[in-house]
This record gives sequence, structure tokens and C-alpha cells, in this order.
Amino acid sequence: MIRGCRARIPRVLQSVASVKSGYAGIPVLGCGHGGSSQKSQYSSGQNHHNNSYWSSLGLGLVIGTSGLAYFMHRDENVAHCGSSDHWRSKINPPVLTSQQAASNESQGDEEVADEAEEEVVAQFPTHVPYLIIGAGTAAMAAYKTIRGKQSNAKVLLVGAEEYRPYMRPPLSKDMWFTERSLAQENKFNLRSGGQKSIFYDEESYYCQPSELATRDKGGVAVATGMKVVKLDAEKKKATLSDGTEVSYDRCLIATGGKPKNLRCLEKGGSQVMDKVTLFRGIDDFRKLDQVTDSKKSVIIIGGGFLGSELASCLGKKIAMNGLSVTQVIPQSGVMGRILPEYLSIWATNKLRAKRVTVKAGVRVEQSRLSDDGTEVEVLLSDGSELSAEHILVAVGIEPNTELAESAGLEVDDTLGGFLVNAELEAATDIWVAGDAACFYDVKFGRRRVEHHEHAAASGRLAGDNMTGASKKFLHQSMFWSGLGPDVAFEAVGLVDSQLPTVSVFAKTKMSDGSAETSSQTNDYAKGVIFYMKEKQVVGVVCWNMFNKIEVARKLIKEGAEHDDLSELAKMFDLPEGSFDHSSSR
Repeated sequence: MIRGCRARIPRVLQSVASVKSGYAGIPVLGCGHGGSSQKSQYSSGQNHHNNSYWSSLGLGLVIGTSGLAYFMHRDENVAHCGSSDHWRSKINPPVLTSQQAASNESQGDEEVADEAEEEVVAQFPTHVPYLIIGAGTAAMAAYKTIRGKQSNAKVLLVGAEEYRPYMRPPLSKDMWFTERSLAQENKFNLRSGGQKSIFYDEESYYCQPSELATRDKGGVAVATGMKVVKLDAEKKKATLSDGTEVSYDRCLIATGGKPKNLRCLEKGGSQVMDKVTLFRGIDDFRKLDQVTDSKKSVIIIGGGFLGSELASCLGKKIAMNGLSVTQVIPQSGVMGRILPEYLSIWATNKLRAKRVTVKAGVRVEQSRLSDDGTEVEVLLSDGSELSAEHILVAVGIEPNTELAESAGLEVDDTLGGFLVNAELEAATDIWVAGDAACFYDVKFGRRRVEHHEHAAASGRLAGDNMTGASKKFLHQSMFWSGLGPDVAFEAVGLVDSQLPTVSVFAKTKMSDGSAETSSQTNDYAKGVIFYMKEKQVVGVVCWNMFNKIEVARKLIKEGAEHDDLSELAKMFDLPEGSFDHSSSR
């Protein structure tokens, strides 16, 4: 795996220094490695503290008949520092004045940097059988499938983040309940016991891109901190952010999405945006964790899964540190686009019990920096004002479709994402998976799904089709969420609060042994919510019930009409005679 395509590749140091011990003007070249923007410790701008070092070294050397000395510093990871002809051409330079030496130092810097550029480009493969643009969950599922089908397959991933493929769900769930020392190692505690890394594979699983072409058994290489900025679908060629070009046989676009921001916050200027976090990856988790330790107040904008999960997680810091957390949501309750209204309001009250202040039914319309510069003040749609030291925005993502224009690919105007068919193909030898795919669901029509399990499932199918299969994406992806021990659920299919729902909940056992319905006790402890179109079940939420998703998938797939939902509820192991039906819309 390489970082930034350059940071992990050996190269000639981009600097030239002059010996100060009576040999002024004699260039000293060294080797090392690091990011392309980094300077060597021996560069002319930083070697003022090395004068005594060079003097001692120069006096300790036996000077040849030419009266010249060359000193080389060799990085332990560097195999060579250039050809012998390169060094030979530097022998017997003329004696230079200090001004000439300084001028030549600058020119030498440019020459060596050019040579470094040539060497770096040579280290990157010019052709790969399988190119995956993106390095997230969909990319991981695809390369696992490709390698499973073809054990000697050669796969190159190009990812914009500085990390190898990792899972995102723990960043808004388990990581917040893991001791910090472990979380800093990108690990989290499993609820069943033990620990797990958020990375799918160890770094040793991946090879360097420079090794990919010569590996007899193939492999997977990841170029992190890089982006594909242009994709030529006709020539099957990708251009990277540093200008490197890579041709491919088959390509998967798994670029995911970027978190949306609010225009009213952007209008507040850079000083406001300095106090705003758009939550998406590892660095965002670390930033928010530190901010909520050092600040006294935070406003969370958004009532979906991410915003609500993070509000619940921060309840721990409310109790421990006195952190003030306010959540602003446009619906009447959290997760209002998914849950029936009565259940959304019930879940909201669970958050309030954790001392999260929830402002429901309002939007943020304006923002500005406070007079003392310590807080962001926001104006809400109901005319009220809020202020906090930090703002967390969790209002969804925008699929990354920048490559559509250069590749000549279509983007859905309504749902966003690359338009693909049921086989997830966008064009000849180009597939799309994950958040960025707007696919054709043969049961429900055109869809775009932003969930972890969908990314994995679509990545697997895309990888399968890239190796020669021609399978349709028939999988109904599931997702899960939770707001603590009282609110946790799994869901599958079309789960939309705009659809009619029928909910069946187990009766609550009272202290006297009697049973009361959930509506009487206002305690929706366990149940199942059916989302309906006509008399067909098109979506299911298993409320505080687990390992029933396959049952739900079967119901959706069958597409049968149902009059009595209580009979279906029996399939979810809810006891007969203990049902409470609640309908909406």
C-alpha cells in the first residue's frame, strides 16, 4: 500500500547541500523517502545546524587526487540512488564562488526533483487488469470476490483517504464506548466480547503498486491519498491526481459520497466553518471526540441515523463532562423519514431522557460567529436562536459522481449517483457499486441506497460480474441502528415513513403479572413494523429483535397479499395473543 502514491516510494532526495568544511561549492547528494512536499533534513534551507557535522566528516575522509569528496546518505528502504552515469557526470566540477554555488544548489534541487518524479512515475503500474476507484466497503467486497474467482488476479485500488479500506458503522456506534487508547489504534470493543479492528485487512495483505505487475500470484495494491480525476471509458484509461495514467481491462467505480453541508453555514464564512464538523471518516471521529472533550456545547444538525446515533453516543459525555448537546431536526421526531411518527416521537423521548435537547420541526436558516468569537450562533425557522462552541452536520451525503463527465456516464437527476442497470453496469467494462450507484431494482424500480450492507452486497456482485458473470442485483439490503439499550432495530426493503405501516408489538408484562398493550404503557419494547403497498409487504423493521432479517426478506420476495398481519408476526416469534396493532397513514 502506498500513501499519496509517492510517500511510500523510494526516491532520490529532492535536495542538494554544500560541504562547509573548506569544500564550498561541492554538491552532496543524498537519498531518502517521504511525501513529495517534504524537504530532506539535508536540504540547503535546513542544514545550518549541520555545519560541524560536515566539517568533521570532511576532515575524516581521505581526499582523492581530484581534491573532491562526495557524501551519500542512504535511506534503509532505498535500493539505489541513481545510475552510475549520473554520479560520473558530477565528477570534477569547477571551483565556484558562493553565489554560483547557491545558484547551482537551486538548479540541482530542480534537476534531482525531476529525476525523482521520473522514478516515482516508473514505480506506478501503467496497466492493471482490475482497477477499483475508491477504497471503502464496496471496493473491499469487490476485490475479495475477484480474488476468490481468480486467485492470481491483480487489483489496484485508488482511494482518496489516507487509510486502507475500513468499516464506517463503528465510528458512530461502538467506537464511542471503547476506551480511548484502543480507539486510537482504530479498534473497538465487540458487544459479544473481544476486540476488532475497523480495517478489513492488515496492511501486510496489500502489496505495493510497483510490485503488482511482477507478482505471479497477483495481489491487491492500494494507493491511498490519491484520486482518479479523469476516466476515459473508450480508451480504458484513468488519470490520477498527480497526472499518472493507468490503463485497465475492467473498472469498478466505488467512490461513495461526501457529507453534505448547509448553505447557511457556508455563508457564515471560514470562522464559522472552523467550528463545523462534517462527519464521515476516521479523522472526523477523532476530531469530534477531541472537540466534545474540550468544548462545553455542541449542536447536531440532522435527525437521521448518523445525527441521532451520535447524539445518543454523546449522552455519555453529557453525564461525565456536563457537555450540552442540542439536536435540531426538521421532522417531528428522530429518524422521522424511516419510522412511523408515533415511534419516532417515542425514540426522541428516549434521547431526551439522556439529557439531549431535541428541537423538532425546525431548520437552521442563518449562522454567524458570536461577538467574542467562541461560539456559532444559529437562527432557526421558528425564530428562536441557539449557540454552541461546535456544530456537527449530519444531513446525508452527496454521491461522488465527478467522473461522469470525462467518462461519458449518466447521472440520475433525482436520486443522484451513476445510472447503472440491474447488473450494476454503467458502460462497457465499467461497473458501479455502493453509495454512488443508482441501480435498477427489478422489484421496486430505480433506487440508490446508502447503507453499509448494501455497499458490501453490491461490491460482491460487481466483483462477480467483473470476472465474467452476468448476475442481476436482486439482493434486498438491510441496515441497523440504535439509540442505546431501549432502541435498536434492523430493517430491510422499502422502509419509508410515507408508506402505510402496520405495527405489531408484544404486550408488556406488568408488575402484577398482567399484560398491557404497548399503546397503553407507551413502551414499544419489542415488535415488528410492516411497510405496505396495497396488501403487499415491501419493507420490515424488526424493533428490538435480531436475526430475523432473512424472514423479512422472504416475505418481501414472495410479494403475496396479506389481510391479517398478526399471522405474519408469528413468523417473528412474537407470542400469540400478545399483540397490539398500531397503524399509520
